[in-house]
Amino acid sequence: AWKRVVDAVHRLGGIIFCQLWHVGRASHTFYQPNGAKPISSTSHKVPKGLSIKLPDGECSEYSSPRALETTEISKIVDQFRKAARNARLAGFDGVEIHAAHGYLVDQFLKDGINDRTDEYGGSIENRCRFGLEVVSAIADEIGSDRTAIRISPIIDHLGAIDSDPITLGLHLVEKLNRLKLAYLHLTEPRFTSEGVTETPDDCSIFRNAYRGVVMTSGGYTRESGEEAIRTGYTHLVAYGRLFISNPDLPVRFALEAKLNKYDRSTFYTHDQMKGYVDYPSLSVKEITEHDVGRSKMRRVEKKRPPVLSIAKEMVRQNSCGRSSDASNWQTPRTPICNWHTPRTPIC
Repeated sequence: AWKRVVDAVHRLGGIIFCQLWHVGRASHTFYQPNGAKPISSTSHKVPKGLSIKLPDGECSEYSSPRALETTEISKIVDQFRKAARNARLAGFDGVEIHAAHGYLVDQFLKDGINDRTDEYGGSIENRCRFGLEVVSAIADEIGSDRTAIRISPIIDHLGAIDSDPITLGLHLVEKLNRLKLAYLHLTEPRFTSEGVTETPDDCSIFRNAYRGVVMTSGGYTRESGEEAIRTGYTHLVAYGRLFISNPDLPVRFALEAKLNKYDRSTFYTHDQMKGYVDYPSLSVKEITEHDVGRSKMRRVEKKRPPVLSIAKEMVRQNSCGRSSDASNWQTPRTPICNWHTPRTPIC
C-alpha cells in the first residue's frame, strides 16, 4: 500500500522518509494483542489527567504498562530493524526513529519515567542504551545515511520529564555524532503537554553540539520557519498540524496564500477520511490566478525547484487512484491508527 504513495512522491521529484515509532506505555489494552498490557521501561502508567482516544470516540486513561524484561529488549530492537527494512522495500528513501514525546524510546531516556535497575536504567549512559541500540540496528540494516532520529530532551509530553535534560540531550547528541546519520530532528521546547507556548528556551545547545544536518519542529509558522533557516539556526523545518489541514502547504507558503484552519477534534481518530484527506487543496486555477503568488513564484523559481509547476502537475495527475479533478485532488495520507498497532513499529 505504501509503495503507491512513495512512487507518487518520487514521480514528482520528492524525498520521503518513514517515521518509525513505538508508543510503549502511551497506549491502552484495547489496542494490544489479546488485551495485554502495553510495554514500557516501567510499570507506572502515564500520569492522570492525560487521556487516550478509543475507537468509539470516547477518551480513557492510559492503561498500566508492563516493564519489559531485560531479555525482551533485544526483540523490540529487532522489530525496529525489520520495520526499517520493510520501509526500504516499500521504496522509502530512509526512516526517522521517533525517540521523542514520551513514546517508548523516550520512556527509556527520561529518569522521570525510567526506574529500571538493570543495564537500561539508572545512569544517563544506561538510559540511552536502548535508543542507541535501535539506531545502530537500523543503520546497520539500511545505512546510516538513510537513518534519522527525532528527540525531545526538554519536552514533558506524556509525563516525559528528566532531572537533567540538558546533560541527557548532550550525551545523546555526542553519541549520535559518531553515527553520521541523515539528520537529527529536534522538537522545540515551546511544544509541551499543554500545547504550544512561547518560551525563551530553544534547542540551540543541542543544535550547536550536533555535527550534521538538523531539522527542528514545534509551532513554526511560515515566517518563523523561514527565519530559522535564513539565520542558520536549522537546516530543515518540519510542520505537522499545518500540513494536516493544508496538503499543499509548500505551495501555499510560496504563494503566501491563506491557510485552512485545522480541526483539532479530528486528530488521532479512526475515521479514514475525516480530518485526514478532506481538507481542500488549491486548484490549478487558484494557483495560476493568485496575483501575489504569480510574481513571487517567478522570483522563487530562479533559486528553488519549480514549486508552481510541480503543484500544477500534482493536481492534474491521478497519483494514487483518486479523482484527477484538480479541485478534488488531495495529498494521499493514511492515518497512523489505520496502518499499525500502537505496540509494534511496522511500516
